Amino acid sequence: MADNWLIFTLGCAAGAAVTIALATVRRGRASKDPAQEKTVVDLPQMLDAIDEAILVVNHDKAIVLANRACRKFFPLAQDLPGRGLADLLSDPILLGAVDSCLVAAVPATLPLRGDPTGDSHWLASIARLPQTNGTSLVRIIIRDESEHVRTEQIRREFVANASHELRTPLTIVHGYLESLLDGGYAEPELAQRFLKTARRHTKRMARLIEDMLTISKLESN
Repeated sequence: MADNWLIFTLGCAAGAAVTIALATVRRGRASKDPAQEKTVVDLPQMLDAIDEAILVVNHDKAIVLANRACRKFFPLAQDLPGRGLADLLSDPILLGAVDSCLVAAVPATLPLRGDPTGDSHWLASIARLPQTNGTSLVRIIIRDESEHVRTEQIRREFVANASHELRTPLTIVHGYLESLLDGGYAEPELAQRFLKTARRHTKRMARLIEDMLTISKLESN
C-alpha cells in the first residue's frame, strides 16, 4: 500500500509539473515579456531535474516532450520529440493503455520490461493532461523499480530461509520438553543436558527473530 501511494504521489507531482510547463510554454510563446521568457527556460530545467523519465505524446502518439532522464532509460534513442511512441516502446499493452487514455482519459499504471534479459523492471504511469485548444495530450512517467524488485526478492528468500531455520530449533526444543515431561526431569544429569541444549536453541531463535526485526525496520525506513 505504501509503495502504491508513493507511485501515485510521484505521478501526480510529475504530471502537475508537465502540465505547468506546457501551459507556461504556451503563454511564453505568446508573450514578449523577458521575465516570462526566463520562466519558460526554468521549467524545462525543472523537468530535467526529475529522475523519472517523462514523455508527453499527442493524439497521434507522437512524442512532443521528453525530459533528460529519458536518455538514461533509452540511451540509444536520439531526438525523441517528433518520433512515434511505438518507435521507443513497442509494448502492446502500454500502447493500448495510451489509446484508452487518449479516448476516454482512463489512467493506468503498468509494469514494463527494461531490457530483453528481464534484469530491469520499470513502472509506467499514464494519464491524460488537461485538454487545451482541442488537443489531447497524454503524459507517461517511467520509474526504474529494479532495485525495489531485487530487494523484495532478497526479502522473500530471507523469510523462507529464516522460517526453515526456526523450524529446526523449535522441533528440538519441543522434543526435549516432551522428554522432560515424560519423566526425564527425574534424572538430574539428563534433565540438565536437555535444558542446556534447549537454552542454546532458544538463543539461536532469538538471533533469527532479531535479524527479521532489523530487516523490517530497514524496510519501514
